[in-house]
Amino acid sequence: MARKTKKKAAAPRRSARGLSARAAAFVREYLIDLNGAAAAVRAGYAEKSARSTATNLLKQADVAHAIAAAQRERARRVDVTADRVIEELGRLAFANIRDFIRVDAKGQPEINLAAIADNRELFASVASFDVTDIESGRRVGRTTKIRLHDKQGALTTLLKHLGGLPTQVQHSGRVGVYDAAAHADQVRADLAAKLDRLAATLARDDGAADS
Repeated sequence: MARKTKKKAAAPRRSARGLSARAAAFVREYLIDLNGAAAAVRAGYAEKSARSTATNLLKQADVAHAIAAAQRERARRVDVTADRVIEELGRLAFANIRDFIRVDAKGQPEINLAAIADNRELFASVASFDVTDIESGRRVGRTTKIRLHDKQGALTTLLKHLGGLPTQVQHSGRVGVYDAAAHADQVRADLAAKLDRLAATLARDDGAADS
């Protein structure tokens, strides 16, 4: 009588990077919106445990490396660098509403879009503007509303990029002395250097706009 042999379960398919097909799908989905739980569900993991699944996946070295590699490639394609992001954040954080307003001889403020119409860098700090005609049988006036991007949010994000705000405390298991003063000095020095570079860039932009 022939003996029955048990078939071994097929090994999960793995991508070229060594990830399982589902983990590779998670990486692709995660890159869409950086939402781990949502990415896990879209990749086919159980919705009930999606949050913990995403946390565990993001801790895996091969998954983290795949995400980092994809982000580097994406940044290369669109020419995005950390310095460029910081400079853009600086424009949002230090935008001044006075750049868009002039005060007439009667002390009345008015928004002067014509003065900055060709300044792409300045317009980048604008979140939205709205022009409304005031009519009463005929046009009797016009109101212009302008809204800048969230300065506080931009400043907070900028400080995080420059190490000015703690984002996570990591425990190494080693006991040591934390020199808060030295850390603060380093943060201030780094921030000053970044802001100097941003100021130089904005000065060049202003010079180009004037010419």
